[in-house]
Amino acid sequence: MTAPTMTDLTGVPVPLIEPGSPEWLRCMSASKVAAVLGLNRFESPFSLWHRMKGNVAPDPDDAMKRRGHYLEPAIRNWFADQHPGWAVQTTGSWRHPDRPWQTASPDGLVILPDGTVEGFEAKSDDNDDQWGEPGTDQVPVGVRAQVQWQMDTIGTRRVHVAMIGAFLEFKAYVVDYDPDDVAVMREECSRFLDTLAADEQPPIDAHRATYTVVRELHPQVEDVKVEIPMHLAIDFRSACRAFDEAKTHKQLQTSLVGDAMGTARRCTDPTGEPVAIRISKNGGTPYVTAARPRSTT
Repeated sequence: MTAPTMTDLTGVPVPLIEPGSPEWLRCMSASKVAAVLGLNRFESPFSLWHRMKGNVAPDPDDAMKRRGHYLEPAIRNWFADQHPGWAVQTTGSWRHPDRPWQTASPDGLVILPDGTVEGFEAKSDDNDDQWGEPGTDQVPVGVRAQVQWQMDTIGTRRVHVAMIGAFLEFKAYVVDYDPDDVAVMREECSRFLDTLAADEQPPIDAHRATYTVVRELHPQVEDVKVEIPMHLAIDFRSACRAFDEAKTHKQLQTSLVGDAMGTARRCTDPTGEPVAIRISKNGGTPYVTAARPRSTT
């Protein structure tokens, strides 16, 4: 595989595509791909579909997005300091030359001393259990989908992913282009765009973003009564009972695991799979929360 230089890049530079703009509503950007594939913990296919239809506000602000925005320059500067002689520069949006709907707005490009151009992506994560050994390609599957889409759009063949974790630890990873992965992504994204054109809403799922959008779609409360199907009523009542029972059981297990952990920050099962992590926010008493599984990529 030939390493591309700036003149070899196949993507077409375009003005920066702002979230919520008419252009954003029509394109499939790298940040949307993980949601289409069901790999985004902040967005579901259902919520993304309604954002792209313009039914709800695009890209709502939250603490994690603000954290990433403020920390991105620090992550970029740290990465540049680790690689003297490499130029790490910002870039705008890009469009695929043959598929105008395929776009990407990476955090930057890396220019190596020999002129080779590679991608750069900065990430901030308040729970870094899905990130593997630095220097490998063991990044969360959603991040992998995003950078694969960037490479396919722009024409680069490697992306450097620098991240800062929950405890302000910097790490760097390297992801190479995988044409088989990208072929699946293109097919799924093309199908998703077809559902937008056909006005075929994705099914409601258990993702938190789905419920958030359901609430946004019905913001008013009218003093009326409606009848819902019996199976839906039965399932809802059953889920509520099971949830109450599960909360009690989870509280017990959390206390048992917290006691077994003592002062440790993390714990695993005998196979090494992450189980829980103790987190202290703003210097408060640590609490126990479930660790995300290790990435399989």
